[in-house]
Amino acid sequence: MAVGSGNLAELKTYAFEQITISSTALRLGAGRTTGQQPLYALVQCETGQIRYTLDGETVPTATVGMLLDVGTAVEVWGLTDIQNFRAIRVSVDSQLNVTYAKSAV
Repeated sequence: MAVGSGNLAELKTYAFEQITISSTALRLGAGRTTGQQPLYALVQCETGQIRYTLDGETVPTATVGMLLDVGTAVEVWGLTDIQNFRAIRVSVDSQLNVTYAKSAV
């Protein structure tokens, strides 16, 4: 599933991280986004369902937000949506695998 639009041919992968999502809504790793200007993030849910939001205002809860099932991924396009991404577990802690890409130019 893609959020936003982009062209992978113009991007270069620069970072990977694993994030544990628990009962407090978390953003994607600030150390991976600060000063890097990521344009794309691939977020895979490895364990435990999560709910996420991208609008920068709505804080996800176990019942509010977009549902991401175990074994599925969401593509997040654009610096603003990447910075606004917040996630929380649905019932059990979750591990997210995240790959970041920025402009290759």
